[in-house]
Amino acid sequence: MAGFFFFSCRQPETALPEGCTPVQLRLEDEAVPLLLSRMADSLRYIPLETNDSSLIGYPAKLVPMDNGNFLILDADKANAVLMFDAHGRFLRPIGTKGQGPSEFLQPSDVVYAYGHIYILDASQKKILKYTAEGSFVETFRLPAYAYYFCCVAEDVFALGFDFTANPELQRGGQFPNLLIFNPANVRQDGYLYFDPDISPSAYVATTNNLCEAHLRIPLNDTIYHVDAQGPAPRYVLRYAAKYLQTKNDYVERIHSGQLTADDADRFYNEGNCPQLFNFFSGNDMDLFVVQMKGRLYLHLYCPATGVSMEASAHGKSPLENDIDHCPLSLPIAMKGSKLYCLTTPAALQEATDTDMDFLEDDNPVLVEVSLKPALDE
Repeated sequence: MAGFFFFSCRQPETALPEGCTPVQLRLEDEAVPLLLSRMADSLRYIPLETNDSSLIGYPAKLVPMDNGNFLILDADKANAVLMFDAHGRFLRPIGTKGQGPSEFLQPSDVVYAYGHIYILDASQKKILKYTAEGSFVETFRLPAYAYYFCCVAEDVFALGFDFTANPELQRGGQFPNLLIFNPANVRQDGYLYFDPDISPSAYVATTNNLCEAHLRIPLNDTIYHVDAQGPAPRYVLRYAAKYLQTKNDYVERIHSGQLTADDADRFYNEGNCPQLFNFFSGNDMDLFVVQMKGRLYLHLYCPATGVSMEASAHGKSPLENDIDHCPLSLPIAMKGSKLYCLTTPAALQEATDTDMDFLEDDNPVLVEVSLKPALDE
């Protein structure tokens, strides 16, 4: 088992590894909306069909597929992975629930890669593989409890552990945050090790920490690109020294004493330190979603030009739809030149005078945003 050890970034101007880009967060106090027209050419509304088999809450994850279909992981109502077509028509659930070899108890994460669908069942320590149409293919048993994953090759997985001290993976008294696992030869390579006295409850829980081959770790300020050789730093966040000091003081408390989930919750909601909430990478631009003291920040960056843009709002999404004025959620996915958000049927009807018929409890509406190749300055 090979790997390297994890340490939190503590200085704002340390030398960066080759290929790692600094991203300077401005973190303005006043509200600065991001006008959708500055980054988007058009948008398309996709009402998700609602029936007894396809009723969902707020999606835990949206996965656009190469054929135009969508996978939705819903842990709210359906507790399942559902497939919809490009127009929002419900096609089928993926997989069946149970404790059998080809069944899952509860889907924890879903990935579409190398022409197949993969579903993680964390409680049973296994990943199930399906065809792109949803037919079961194979089950892979995992060496430890993982909470999220991605494919770094067909049937080779990067597993994320979120500061869980898995005794099966212990090395020199420490535990990995990331494991590259090849079921074919049972090879395990661990990375980003941490001390077992660190309590997971002291860290801020964020969604899909390992998504589309990018890993982010709470309070680390680094976004890693993950492939079969392991993680490599791609971006590191930079921000004012006063915010960095707040973060470093909290990290010292983590290492010096026990912190509770309430402590972490207060730090996340009230702490004067930016928390990377989500990250999306597309063809021409990358999007960083950051939260601090109840304020949300969207930071867009174009790698080809180095141009960046940052917006902020308190208690709501900074994304302002000036194209047709339908309110949009924070982004939930990005693929290629498409960004995906959600809206409600009621909001869509009010903003666009659509002739579609909706009921009060209908599924949310998926919004597909076609991005420009560069930001309008």
